[in-house]
Amino acid sequence: MVPSYRVLLIEDDEDDYFLIKDLLSRISVSRFIIQWADTYASGYEAIRTNTHDVVLLDYRLGERNGLDLLREAIKVGCEAPIILLTGQGNEIVDFEAMQAGAADYLVKEQISRELLERAIRYSIAHKRTEISLIKKTAELASANEALILDDMRLQALWELSQMSSSPEEEIAAFVLDRQIRITGSQFGMFGFVDETESALMVHAWSRRVLRDCIFQATPWPIEEAGIWAEAALNRKPLIINDYESSGPALKGCPFDHIPVFRVMSVPLLVGDRIVAVSTVANKETGYNESDVRQASLLLDGMWRHIERERAERALRNSESLAAMGRALSSVAHDIKTPLIAIGGFARMVHRNLHKASKDRERLDIVLKETARLEKMLHEMLDFSRPLELEKSPENPCKLVKETLSIVSSAAEERQVYLDANLRQCDTSVSLDATRMKQVLINLVMNAIQASPKGEVVKVSVHLHKRGTIFDVADCGCGIPFEKRSEIFSPFFTTKKEGTGLGLPIVKKIIDAHKGHLEILDNPESGVTFRVVLPMAA
Repeated sequence: MVPSYRVLLIEDDEDDYFLIKDLLSRISVSRFIIQWADTYASGYEAIRTNTHDVVLLDYRLGERNGLDLLREAIKVGCEAPIILLTGQGNEIVDFEAMQAGAADYLVKEQISRELLERAIRYSIAHKRTEISLIKKTAELASANEALILDDMRLQALWELSQMSSSPEEEIAAFVLDRQIRITGSQFGMFGFVDETESALMVHAWSRRVLRDCIFQATPWPIEEAGIWAEAALNRKPLIINDYESSGPALKGCPFDHIPVFRVMSVPLLVGDRIVAVSTVANKETGYNESDVRQASLLLDGMWRHIERERAERALRNSESLAAMGRALSSVAHDIKTPLIAIGGFARMVHRNLHKASKDRERLDIVLKETARLEKMLHEMLDFSRPLELEKSPENPCKLVKETLSIVSSAAEERQVYLDANLRQCDTSVSLDATRMKQVLINLVMNAIQASPKGEVVKVSVHLHKRGTIFDVADCGCGIPFEKRSEIFSPFFTTKKEGTGLGLPIVKKIIDAHKGHLEILDNPESGVTFRVVLPMAA
């Protein structure tokens, strides 16, 4: 089959046009479809369409010449080879044409049918080879870049594996830093998503944001977080390479100070739940699917590391607590009998003393301390014994109401107000009501004691697709991150009269229900203790 070529002939002389057309029509080995442009301007517009296989360009085009048009054609990305035609030979023009990017240079007086056909065929073949080489070079460069990025990610994962004793906040900051490096971004943010997928717990801003901005406090409602949480809302990666024209409205830090022109946000999904989202911004070139892939793989590796660390830590804690429970049980039983005797005899003596006796005041101290030791002994025994839950369908709002009625006198004494949000009260949950009431009483009492006079302790119940959520929010001074793991250790307390067993018992009860306990920072002050019980607790 005879090959067919589309030829653009830019020639202002009609006689020369017919000459070239006649030569091309007499070539039998190929078929040529000619488009004629008789001016510099029309030739330039035809070149910009990039629809031709070869361009035959006359050197003389009125006031301007073919070399100027050749340079402009190269500048606008002309993909077709360009053969320069001239009326007479000129070595300088020949050299300039080659320098400018011409595929060949022909003198019209010397052009024959065979020479023209050969020049066109060779120039097209050379151009196609050139384009193929450029494409393969780009593919090799892309593959090499992918290998470099894979190496950077694997190096980051290896470094991550060495952070076995690091807190999760430090791990989050490390992962964000590596994502910024791997993607070539300028800054970013990493945050965990809460159980209800309604708030972003920001654990790391990049150094530039921390240096230049007043950054967003947490928890950050996802609906107010703008671009930072867009991927979490849509449950898929987000790439915006022209933010000014296509991005959603910006909200929150750091945009009062740092302009954004490109953004990539990647959510971390575990099953059907979004647990974290990472956002980076202002890469010099556009973000692409390779960036999404690298970020996703790094996030996945981070989450596997966190889950493994949590499991190992839970195993170590359970073994330690089991040993401690056995020791406490032994000690408590040894103390129980003599303590009962001391308390009984002290109360008997107290009843028989005259009210005016000075010894009565001293005995009051003995009775008070005995009661405190008895309470501690009860908690020690409670902590040391295996939990046997007695579950039944219970209304979570009813539990909260009963809890608040029990602690209301303590709240009144400290002049702290109690506020309950109990709108979702039409579902029953399988749980041990006595034990869960013990959990709520402990958390609410802690919140009352942490909140200043005149403040409000808020207790709420949320029914979510993943389970039942109890929130107890105080208005205290908060809990430092470095202390949050310690407060669940037996005998750790910051209270003068505390035993340090309240929260460990709370955690033990929640774990027995196969739930978990979170500590969230409130936007203004204090913290929220969140108890999450699965639907089939």
